[in-house]
Amino acid sequence: MPGTNPDKSSRGRAGAKDGVTELFQMALAYAKQETLDPVLAQLKAVARGVAGAFLLAIGTVLLAVGFVRALQSELGGGPGAAVGTLARTGAGGGYVVFRNSPYGAGGHLSGDWSWVPYMGGALLCVAVAGFCAARIVRSSRR
Repeated sequence: MPGTNPDKSSRGRAGAKDGVTELFQMALAYAKQETLDPVLAQLKAVARGVAGAFLLAIGTVLLAVGFVRALQSELGGGPGAAVGTLARTGAGGGYVVFRNSPYGAGGHLSGDWSWVPYMGGALLCVAVAGFCAARIVRSSRR
């Protein structure tokens, strides 16, 4: 047939295939952009939050243990704080108790008061937890 181009009909079919492929690629890219990318961004944020919470918990426990040991070393208390030795004082004949405590020289928090440094460490942990809860509540109001 005169004026008929045999390549024109084959180009039309190839162009349709390219259009379908392009449409599929565009739909796939859109679905990835609108679903997968936000989910991955949220997972990264959650991972950072969990890592931060874990490190904060470890740091708080170490700080509380250090606080308890500082109280025990400065104010006495702890194991062996009530143990002492007697020594005679001069010619008058009185006795003086010398404490052999590994924690501090005073022994003010020994005996019935030995729980005070541990309560101080627990209150420190409660204060950190309260601070974190207040920050969470304040940030959720925004």
